[in-house]
Amino acid sequence: MREESISPESLISRALWEAQHAVEQALDTHLSSLGLSMTLFGALTFIALEPGLSAADLARRARVKPQSSAHAVNRLEQLDMLYRSPHPVHGRVMQLFPTERGKEAIAEAWRLAAVVESDLMAGLPPTAREDLLASLLRIRQSAKEIEVAARRDAR
Repeated sequence: MREESISPESLISRALWEAQHAVEQALDTHLSSLGLSMTLFGALTFIALEPGLSAADLARRARVKPQSSAHAVNRLEQLDMLYRSPHPVHGRVMQLFPTERGKEAIAEAWRLAAVVESDLMAGLPPTAREDLLASLLRIRQSAKEIEVAARRDAR
């Protein structure tokens, strides 16, 4: 059901966007001590979880354009947090692996992220985290379903 007069301040989607933006800024501030941003933290996380990804694989996993993935990979390599190695079968494909420095940085980044999350949740009742997470997961699923339906209708 749609309401006739909706103000931007009453939109859940706007509140989610603003919250995401504020959380990202807080995390970026904390991660900067490691030379990382949220983007680099995300890329390094994917590489640490799946060593051997290519930059194209990384772009698909992160749902970003290949150029964004390439930029993150180049920056992480400059920071000595990852290295590239030729694929054993497909020689032109470069696989990405975290360095020891990258592994240490990702562990510290996750520790910092946990601190930020704890601080974010500090003013909420104990059950709020689980309730909020469940609600956000439902919203994410609904958004995916809406996207699929819109793509189907656009054909």
